[in-house]
Amino acid sequence: MIAPIYASSNVLQQYRKHPSSGPRDLTPAMVCSIDEADKPAKRGNKPETHKEAQVSKPIKGKTPRKRKSDKAVTSPPQPKKLKKPAWRLILQSLSDSDSKSKLEATRQAIEAANTSLYANFNDQLTQLEAELAVENCIMDELDRRTSQLKMKNYKLRTANTELNDLNSEKEVIRTSVDDKINLSENELEEKLKKQQAELEQKRKETELLEKKISMFPVCIAVSL
Repeated sequence: MIAPIYASSNVLQQYRKHPSSGPRDLTPAMVCSIDEADKPAKRGNKPETHKEAQVSKPIKGKTPRKRKSDKAVTSPPQPKKLKKPAWRLILQSLSDSDSKSKLEATRQAIEAANTSLYANFNDQLTQLEAELAVENCIMDELDRRTSQLKMKNYKLRTANTELNDLNSEKEVIRTSVDDKINLSENELEEKLKKQQAELEQKRKETELLEKKISMFPVCIAVSL
């Protein structure tokens, strides 16, 4: 693992403080610190601080100003992984097994609840379908009887209309018959009265004749 160079590194801070005078050669301390930074950091070991190195003159170019030695860039310390005791591992395994068993029991309980819910739903659906079928039969029978009642009512109204018409015709006929009967009775009564008058006239004539005969002598009566 290669440790990164952070912006807070002393080397970079000292390098930035140096006045800009064009490209210049790195000092041996700078080269050493960069090499140390490129090396992979060892796990579990504390970072080592490098001692101040003496500043040597550069081989080429202008002689840089004297400055304090740079500290080597080091990687942040890696936390040590402490081994857990055996009893903690056992407890953790037991807790893991307990949690797994609890999860399995919860899953089984949920599956059982779902199965029971589906069964109840199917039972209620079947019962609802049966009730709906019975209700449909009742509605069909009700429609059939309603149709029959409507037909009977229509026939009854038609029969009542015909009966009223017949009663009207009967009343008219009876009225005409009564009129004819009354007329014939009047005519018969008049005829009877006329006959009685004629009979009475004949009777009176007979009586008158008998009186006349009684007034004459017997001989005249005999000659007559």
